[in-house]
Amino acid sequence: MEIRDKRGATGASIPNRMRFMKKAKEHIRRVVDEGLDGEKIITNPSGSREVSIPTDGIDEPFIRKSDQGGDRHRIFPGNEDFVAGDHIARPQGGGGQGSGDRAGHGDSADSFRFIISREEFEDLFFEDCALPNLSRQSAGDSELFSLHRAGFSKTGSPSQLDRVRTMRQSLGRRIALGRPKIEDIEALEEAIAEELAKNGETELVKVLREQLEQLKFRYALIPFIEPDHDVRYRRFERTPRPITRAVMFCLMDVSGSMSEEMKRIAKRFFYLLSRFLRGRYKHVDVVFIRHTDKAEEVDEETFFHSEESGGTAVSTGLEKLRNVIHERYSTEWNVYVAQASDGDNDAEDTPDVMKLMTEILPLLQYYAYIEVGEKQAPSGLWIAYKNIADERFAMQEVELPEDVVRVFYKLFRRTDAQRKEMV
Repeated sequence: MEIRDKRGATGASIPNRMRFMKKAKEHIRRVVDEGLDGEKIITNPSGSREVSIPTDGIDEPFIRKSDQGGDRHRIFPGNEDFVAGDHIARPQGGGGQGSGDRAGHGDSADSFRFIISREEFEDLFFEDCALPNLSRQSAGDSELFSLHRAGFSKTGSPSQLDRVRTMRQSLGRRIALGRPKIEDIEALEEAIAEELAKNGETELVKVLREQLEQLKFRYALIPFIEPDHDVRYRRFERTPRPITRAVMFCLMDVSGSMSEEMKRIAKRFFYLLSRFLRGRYKHVDVVFIRHTDKAEEVDEETFFHSEESGGTAVSTGLEKLRNVIHERYSTEWNVYVAQASDGDNDAEDTPDVMKLMTEILPLLQYYAYIEVGEKQAPSGLWIAYKNIADERFAMQEVELPEDVVRVFYKLFRRTDAQRKEMV
């Protein structure tokens, strides 16, 4: 029998615990994908989630000897309740989820329960989503800087010392000043020794010694490295780094043809979209536009809670969208549009809609259209949009509230190219 000390993990190996947490996160990610829908994201006031994880397959690694047969009696470190020879009574009550026929019988394993915050949940929920065709456009009002090499400096951090450049400076200075080489001094000393061995103390020896003293004096006078002259440090300058600036236009039809259920579906989609943008991107503007037979730009509170209604003219919303792009968002911005409508529109207005779409699409990175509500036949707007042949344009139908998440993933899930960029 083994006794494991489960009272704490203070002595556990940090790398083992990191691997354990990674396995747990993967399981939570699967639970998020398979068991939760957009309704719970929006309606849960606290935003927290409790996720139960079985221990199978994610047990924390620990070191133990392999069983080699025979009886083994061990007490694991940290135990304060048992000594060698103690007999442990069988539990009377069943705990956990066992495989036996009755409570208290059979093996069982505890499960972990993770409480994750709303931010942690959304981070996992949107982990595989991204804005399509996002590119770095401008350094504009960038808050990001990167360091770039900018030559060399005589002062700097020791960690930035450039040894090659320093030695090159030292060599040039020594050559220019005529610093003797150590080989020349050694050769002169050998010549003096040979002359002494052959002829003794002669006039030549005196001359050679004078030359040797001059060489040694000059060698000592001119240092191998002069700190104030030779030492070079790598110099770096902070330069603005281009950042990704993007704007998302949320365009919603709130005309009389949109029932409360349709508006509820549309608002759920836009709520999910706004949480995704603000959670995953720092430099993203969100512009809210509502339209009936007239359009207006509104704040977020009005967009989601106003009860205004009226006739239908989709072109008014697109015209407002085009004007805002030209006024506030130049070519330095990545521009995105998400439009929600029931597809009902005045037939006389449809040509204006298509004309505006031909003007707007070249300005965009991506246009996502969702048509809400159950349909007996394709709507006029759906039929018109079907004729748009542009890879930047995507359209989906959302009939029920529970379809919102599925459609959202279809429109904003990362492409294979985006996944490769992350590697």
